[in-house]
Amino acid sequence: MGRAASLQDIIDNFLETKASNSPKLFFTEPEQLVKVFRSLAAQSLASLVHIEQLRLPLEALQAGVSQAKERVEQELKTLREQVADLEREIAWEESRVEQLQKHAQVILSSVYQDILAGAGSANVLTLRVWVEDVYEHCIAPNDSHLTAYQMMCAVERAVAAELLALDYLDQTHVKRARRHIYMEDRDQNKGASDAQRKLQQLEQLVYRMERALEPPPPRTRHRLVFRSQPPEPKKPPPPPPEKLSEEEQDRRAFFADCTTADRLSKLKSPVPRSLAVLGLRRGQSSHSESQTDTGTFNKDTVLSSTRVR
Repeated sequence: MGRAASLQDIIDNFLETKASNSPKLFFTEPEQLVKVFRSLAAQSLASLVHIEQLRLPLEALQAGVSQAKERVEQELKTLREQVADLEREIAWEESRVEQLQKHAQVILSSVYQDILAGAGSANVLTLRVWVEDVYEHCIAPNDSHLTAYQMMCAVERAVAAELLALDYLDQTHVKRARRHIYMEDRDQNKGASDAQRKLQQLEQLVYRMERALEPPPPRTRHRLVFRSQPPEPKKPPPPPPEKLSEEEQDRRAFFADCTTADRLSKLKSPVPRSLAVLGLRRGQSSHSESQTDTGTFNKDTVLSSTRVR
């Protein structure tokens, strides 16, 4: 009960406080509220117009951001591929360096030593002789006892100087010299081809003379063999029998120009031959009396004979 009383007291206090502190109205006239609503509507409309104006730049900005993002991703992908290619090239170069180092060590440890101290020393001496000969013919005598490397360097410098001097020559002289060299090469090639052709002709002539001087080969006679009899020609196959219909068979049996016996022999009937002959005799006797047509008589006779069982 105490709890219920306390709750009732709280409600009473709230109602008293609400009645004593009645709120004061800001608006004194209804038109003021309408003006506020109109101002709010105008502000909302202005906000909507401003938002609509900002929509197109925002969409363009978003499209630009997406394009820039795609472009940056593409560039990053390209850079990653380039980095991967460079890493592969670096790895290949490193492996190549290792291989070359091993190869150089093999050359220095085996090949170069063999050239200097082994069987290749003769080649080294021959190379020095050739280099010294070229140096003495092109530059000067080797009175200062230069090494092979120094003489080769001197020859290289002399060749470079000659090439530079050739570059400074007049083009007419160069063309004339080229034409002269070309003519000499052509004459040499022509002489070589003529000599080769004459050599081939000489070889052919020698071969023919050897063949002419050789003794003739012995002639051997083959044993004569008589020819056998030719096979007899094959006879053509007989023509197939003519297929006749039943009407055609009856017509040939009854109306063809043949004897009565042949007609009876050609007639296919289940009547025995004795009965057929008996019918034939009767038909001949009746024929002498009636003097009817032969074809009709034979037909009636045969039909009468075939009806006999």
